Amino acid sequence: LDDWNKPALGPAVIRTVSHRVAPDEARLFDFAKRLNKAKRPMLVFGPEVDRSGGWDVGVAFAEKVQAEVYGAPLPDRVSFPENHPLYRGQLPMTIAGATDVMRGHDVVMVIGAQVFRYYPYVAGDYLPEGTELLQITSDPGLAGAAPVGESILGDSRLALEKLLDAVTDAPDRVAPAPVARKHTLPDIPSSPLTPPEVYASLSAVWPVNSVLVTESTSTMAQQQEWLPTIHSGSFYATASGGIGWGVPAAVGVALGDRARGVKRTVVATIGDGSFQYSVQAIWTAVQHDLRIVFVVMRNE
Repeated sequence: LDDWNKPALGPAVIRTVSHRVAPDEARLFDFAKRLNKAKRPMLVFGPEVDRSGGWDVGVAFAEKVQAEVYGAPLPDRVSFPENHPLYRGQLPMTIAGATDVMRGHDVVMVIGAQVFRYYPYVAGDYLPEGTELLQITSDPGLAGAAPVGESILGDSRLALEKLLDAVTDAPDRVAPAPVARKHTLPDIPSSPLTPPEVYASLSAVWPVNSVLVTESTSTMAQQQEWLPTIHSGSFYATASGGIGWGVPAAVGVALGDRARGVKRTVVATIGDGSFQYSVQAIWTAVQHDLRIVFVVMRNE
């Protein structure tokens, strides 16, 4: 009870803790059987896939299943190459919008994501009639909070490695046709630049191994169109909706890269409101001579 008056016991004890939880194999194989029987399956990849190091096995799994792939709404990490022929974009952020996308799919497997991040509230059914939802997540809270579907607790990469062996090739399943992506810009350059023009300019000079840290939520659609994420560990966004995260996060990513001996440019696209919350982080970036480009998006 007198701890404030006592000297510290010395340096902190360094401990390590395993952070991977293996999924229940019997339940996972049951999920695989359901996926094998599906006529038109759909996959949703969430942030846990990339965080677990499951990017490559996730791509192999999607190609074996021959399913359309969507990103989870409002992702803080991207877990599937957004230029892949199977990729269809991010799920809408509303209940009704997500349900419309899932309609016509008999099995929807959600890996490494919440079911789902909804904002704003738009009423609707959580799941279309005739659609079965299967969720794999390492977070017990997300499994417990899912309004529909069945869940497995487990690490995304470990689950995908098991699923890749358990699912069968689907020669009778028609591979979804690639979606044509068309870039559009104004006929006459605008002054000031419009969001598509900003991202088109960035795209034209984008080094292939750059990393994007983004807190410009009002330009998400333009960013996804012009700057798709195609490599693991190269996209970071806020998971909570708190403002002022992006500038210091870009500094943290650059410091982390330096500590692990990785040389790549960090590009931070920040809204002008968010920028003002943590502008002092730029001073830190200068003191450490970090490779960061800050792009501040002003309204209009």
